[in-house]
Amino acid sequence: MTNHRTESRNAARARAALPAAALLAALALTACSGSDLILGPAQPVVCAQRRLELAQGLYGEARTQMLRYYKERSVMGLQFVYYLSGDAMQVARQTRNCPDFTDSVRNQALTVIRSSRLMRTLAISNMRDPDPAVAAGLLQERYADLFVNKDIE
Repeated sequence: MTNHRTESRNAARARAALPAAALLAALALTACSGSDLILGPAQPVVCAQRRLELAQGLYGEARTQMLRYYKERSVMGLQFVYYLSGDAMQVARQTRNCPDFTDSVRNQALTVIRSSRLMRTLAISNMRDPDPAVAAGLLQERYADLFVNKDIE
């Protein structure tokens, strides 16, 4: 009897292991294709180049918005220019953290940062304050120690 029980237990285990083994084999076959098994040369890291392309795209969009502002005279366009150029500067600064950061990448990033800074300054200079007295008051408060004569008041 012991022999019969042992044989039936082994048969039950084999029947239970059969679907699990078939499932495992099916997963292994579908997970890897033939091209995945062939190892080729390591692909170069392109972190900095992608970030530079993104920064240049953001700067290009800011430039487009600035041209649209000059055509339509919409203040909303200036706000887009301000924020897009700030985003372009931030993304260009992030290239420093990339492993493929080189001198040429650095020079391109600095060009994007300088251009975006100029675009941002241009947007700020075109944003007009509805009340010029507010700007004059802020200027006077900020630089009061420079104005020895109270000619401004």
